[in-house]
Amino acid sequence: MQILSRWSLFRSSPVKSAGGFLLCLLVAAGVQQCRPGREAPPQAALQPSVTDNGALIVIPAGSDSSLFTTAEVRRGPVREEIAAPARVVLCSSRSENTPGYPLFLFDSPDNTSLYSTYRQNRAAYDLATKTCDRTRDLFAHQSASGKEVESAESDLATATATLAETEGKLRAIGLDPVLFRSGKSGQAWIIADVPEAQLHDVKKGVRAAVTFSSYPADTFAAAVEAVGEVIDDASRTIKVRLGIGNAGGRFKPGMYATVNFGQGRTNALAVSQDALVTVQGRCYLFVRSGEGRFCRRSVEVGEKFGDSAIVLGGLSEGELVVVTGAMLLKGLSFGY
Repeated sequence: MQILSRWSLFRSSPVKSAGGFLLCLLVAAGVQQCRPGREAPPQAALQPSVTDNGALIVIPAGSDSSLFTTAEVRRGPVREEIAAPARVVLCSSRSENTPGYPLFLFDSPDNTSLYSTYRQNRAAYDLATKTCDRTRDLFAHQSASGKEVESAESDLATATATLAETEGKLRAIGLDPVLFRSGKSGQAWIIADVPEAQLHDVKKGVRAAVTFSSYPADTFAAAVEAVGEVIDDASRTIKVRLGIGNAGGRFKPGMYATVNFGQGRTNALAVSQDALVTVQGRCYLFVRSGEGRFCRRSVEVGEKFGDSAIVLGGLSEGELVVVTGAMLLKGLSFGY
């Protein structure tokens, strides 16, 4: 009769799905612990406690501990493939009007306008430099006044600041102004957005394999020409510029591509994929914070390899994560 009354109480519990299944297992464990002559624990003591909007789950003492196993998070060497989305941002071709100077074609009107502004500011800087040098020379030969020298130096300072601002904008989108002065026709430049965590394996001169959406069956070789100087605060990526031959004009500004830099070796936190649960596109795992206490943790997951996944944020080395029973805790935490 005791067993029947426990079952009736369990059936009236509002916890559903995986949570109800876990309760069933816990109740069964409690029943098995009953012995003749020993008073059974009250039913409420066998029910898990879910608080803080599901972020904290406490499993009662005396429940079947084999339902949940944990693993300590360790940092160690991991080999991962480094691949990044990319885009053709610039192509050079032969100019009909100025054969000795290449014509640059950009992937957007904004970048074209920025390049035009750079050309104008560069010309103004060169002129201000020559004017200042000439004025100083005239002053040294007593053919110019000190006021004229001050005016020329002021114009040069203004031109220098304006040019530096434009150069900074070009560098922010991954373009070095030097390539406009040394670039040749028949070239294309690709900008890849490489995650910050993988940057240590991407250096100038590294060879990479490029596949284009327009030519999915072909792979092209490219070389890293420059690594950006600014990390994007939102995506935590950095722009890496690669150069590739384009004598036949096969590549066009705006084309999408994927750049594969090969395998890199990184020192990272990795967890079993069994520890991860996904809800509405976000990844979570459960961290054991004490005997029978499990905290839900939102984590940022990176590359997945084998049965493990790299954790980029939300977890610290030495913590204990649930690797068996994570789905049961998910049911209790989110209510399904």
